[in-house]
Amino acid sequence: MGRLTKKQEMRIARKKRVRRKVSGTTERPRMSVFRSIKETYVQVIDDTNAKTLVSVSSLEKTLQEEMKKIREEWQNGAAARAEKREKALAEAQAQEEALAKKASKKGKKKKKGQDKPAAAPKKKGGPVNETLNTKIGALVGQIIAKRCLEQGIEKVSFDTNGYRYHGRVRALAEGARKAGLKL
Repeated sequence: MGRLTKKQEMRIARKKRVRRKVSGTTERPRMSVFRSIKETYVQVIDDTNAKTLVSVSSLEKTLQEEMKKIREEWQNGAAARAEKREKALAEAQAQEEALAKKASKKGKKKKKGQDKPAAAPKKKGGPVNETLNTKIGALVGQIIAKRCLEQGIEKVSFDTNGYRYHGRVRALAEGARKAGLKL
């Protein structure tokens, strides 16, 4: 295996830093997330006994049927999303043309910086951007929560494994919370 990239080295450093503080006990095991390019894996680990109590992967046969439905919904919605995007682009171009015509009729020159509208302020902490992988991550979170509750595990310590808490990781956590698991 070759050398790690800078990005991978930074993730491993974050992982080690967090693991010094976060550990799973029998009362509150650690829920560790791993994400590859295509798949999402999650384990609930009791570090005192060094045992994996529950694990779920997006590769499992039991999830394939539900993931197939999600993929079909996503593909059906892709055409509608593309159509909506094109319509919004066409409206924006029409508005720009109308403004250009008005400006040319009045004969006024535009001042520097007036051709661009002010940008809307960014919202923090909003809903997760719905992508196919985030939907599958939420499904994996719901399944892990269901399996944990079946084994009597209600509370877990959430270990992002060095990944940022956004996208698939965040969707997985929110899916687990919705299913009744306390993180």
